[in-house]
Amino acid sequence: MTKFAFTGTEVKRPIGNKNIPHGNFKENKGTLWVYLKPRKLEGQGTAGRGGSISVGGAGPTFKFLAPLDIQETVSHTWEPYESVQSRLAEKVRSVGKTVGEIEALGKSFSFDTAKSLASSEGVNDFMRKTIANLEGAAIPKMKVDTPLVYESSNRRNWIFNFNLVSEGIVKDSPSVDIIDVVQDLMKYSSPESAGSISINLPYIFDLSTSPASFIKASYTALTAVQPSYKGPYIKGYPSMCDLQLSFTDLSPLFRRTIETGSLINVKDNTKL
Repeated sequence: MTKFAFTGTEVKRPIGNKNIPHGNFKENKGTLWVYLKPRKLEGQGTAGRGGSISVGGAGPTFKFLAPLDIQETVSHTWEPYESVQSRLAEKVRSVGKTVGEIEALGKSFSFDTAKSLASSEGVNDFMRKTIANLEGAAIPKMKVDTPLVYESSNRRNWIFNFNLVSEGIVKDSPSVDIIDVVQDLMKYSSPESAGSISINLPYIFDLSTSPASFIKASYTALTAVQPSYKGPYIKGYPSMCDLQLSFTDLSPLFRRTIETGSLINVKDNTKL
């Protein structure tokens, strides 16, 4: 399998202008490309807003023809305000439920029943009859309306569905077009064992589009790599693959994050 050296090599898929899912493909100024640039994540810390990271050398730049659909998600959490009224209403509901259950139990309990509890058989008989005859407790009906207040913002997410197509047998290695690319992305997204319990962290990715840079995120985690291999198979290797990649921004979400691409503290060890 091809081993990519950390030299900034460009891994471009598709390679040429034929057998492309987007018919009549020609590389020109109107063609949109998605760039994935892995950076070595050397350490993480808790200092500062959103934490801090240390990054090292870069891997190859993966250049994919943009799919027809690109999913970007910005989501926020708004929750009802926990006011004094809402807490008091919940306590009243709880007390009302307890009172109702006690009343229901009292209706099935009599003096004769109490006398029968003198023996273990009486207890068992009482339990069976009580469970069978117990009336339902009334549930208190109340509702307190509280304002919806802003709680937090989730980090941005992206999902890409790339179409990989084999350009044919390249130097008797049909794996280079699809399998090598997919497995290298899998490896970059995974940690590496560095001893009995120690690990080297996964790589993170600089995510961008070109020539129109409407998507830009300086530091993202590749959270899922999901290939769907398809035939016909060349020497046992797939000739096509639908590759779904999911990314999550390491940077917390603010308005400026969307404008600048990142609001996380970064120590770039390659510039030391």
